[in-house]
Amino acid sequence: AQNYIEVANYQAPNDYYLTFVLKNIDSSPCGETISAVQIYENSVWRSNSQYYYEDNIGDRYAWGDNGVLFTQMLPISVKIVMNTGREITLWGIITDLTATSVFTTTELICDGTLPPTPQTAAPTTRSPTPPTTAYPTAATICIDDDALDWRSYDHEIKLNGNRFNLKGLSWFGFETNNDYVYGTDIHDVDWYLDWMVDNGFNAIRMPFSKTLIDSTKKNDYLDVVQKAGAKGLLVMPDLHSIAKNDYTAGLPPKSQIIDAWSTMTTLLKDEWNIIAADLFNEPHDVSNSGWGAYISDMEDVADSIWATGVNWLVAIEGTNWQCNIINCAWGENLQGVRDQSVTFTSTSGGANRFLWSPHVYGADVTGNGYSEAGWQAHWGYLHDGTVLSNGIVNVAAQAIGEFGTNYRDTNMINWLDDLITYLIKIDQRNTFFWCLNPNSGDTGGL
Repeated sequence: AQNYIEVANYQAPNDYYLTFVLKNIDSSPCGETISAVQIYENSVWRSNSQYYYEDNIGDRYAWGDNGVLFTQMLPISVKIVMNTGREITLWGIITDLTATSVFTTTELICDGTLPPTPQTAAPTTRSPTPPTTAYPTAATICIDDDALDWRSYDHEIKLNGNRFNLKGLSWFGFETNNDYVYGTDIHDVDWYLDWMVDNGFNAIRMPFSKTLIDSTKKNDYLDVVQKAGAKGLLVMPDLHSIAKNDYTAGLPPKSQIIDAWSTMTTLLKDEWNIIAADLFNEPHDVSNSGWGAYISDMEDVADSIWATGVNWLVAIEGTNWQCNIINCAWGENLQGVRDQSVTFTSTSGGANRFLWSPHVYGADVTGNGYSEAGWQAHWGYLHDGTVLSNGIVNVAAQAIGEFGTNYRDTNMINWLDDLITYLIKIDQRNTFFWCLNPNSGDTGGL
């Protein structure tokens, strides 16, 4: 019988040198070999720089520092990649750098988790639980669906002048080779939509690729939007990538983004339940000094959308990981309003039509620590009405475009509790949990 994989610190790992031994990793019974061992750092998996076989101990892997102290990365996540492409991800497994520490997993080398790609296992039928949110949604008002007017001011989303609290989740698949939302091999679309309504959700962030909407399969996207509308659920389309499965590619040329949204607005312009357009997902290759050019491009994209006559809000995501205090997740960095003195100013679709939409994750996704001071520096400062030293006063609302955790250990339970406490403190009530379907490598799904 196999034993659970163990990660044993070796000798004296420290801020600048991480080394550990992997035990119980004989994969010959499953006919595979280990092709790589990686740690999660700055939202990227980094392979070991050194390997040793220690007599009577086992396989030892080591990393030198890469500009981030290893103590700042705790808890550290480890991934074992097999020659078949199968991956075993040990989220937050290393919790200290004590030389004698041994961390036991619940994974077997021949029975690890599959990679978070479209080839992952189908969703299970277990009953999911809703995420924690800062507040319930707002009081009910009645407005004809052809008279909805969405705005963003006083740090709130406004529906015909009334505060609207957004409790959303992401449902992905249209941006992958699946060409459809995941989970319909277990239940139909209406089953999931009913579950959302029953659990108090009122919005869906639904990723797509340009490749999808340049094909006839865009009509399947429209079908899900219409089914959501029939249940009273709002939708925020999210341009996740140009090509399928290419979410790490970074910001494409502006012309491709405009072209994608031209097709999407034509497809969805008559649907009452579109609340916003998430203009582009996690442009992590935009440098801090490139913030001004990025915002200018997003204004041009927004102008092209509004020129079609829709009155949607537009959501502007953060950029790279290079943030103050603690490194950001991809999509989290909104420091440019303060540091580069550039904010979104276009009003071609009417006043107050944009949202800030950072992505916020903890150590099981980013490998980074967290603090309230970090959140405040990265994006929270835009929500408290502070007049910045550059004279900019932000009144726009925020909607956390992605947040979540596997919620598997005390550190990540504390992270989620602390994030919600912070959102309550700054009275930020708009979120999209990542995600509904359980084949997410980041959070495992609801």
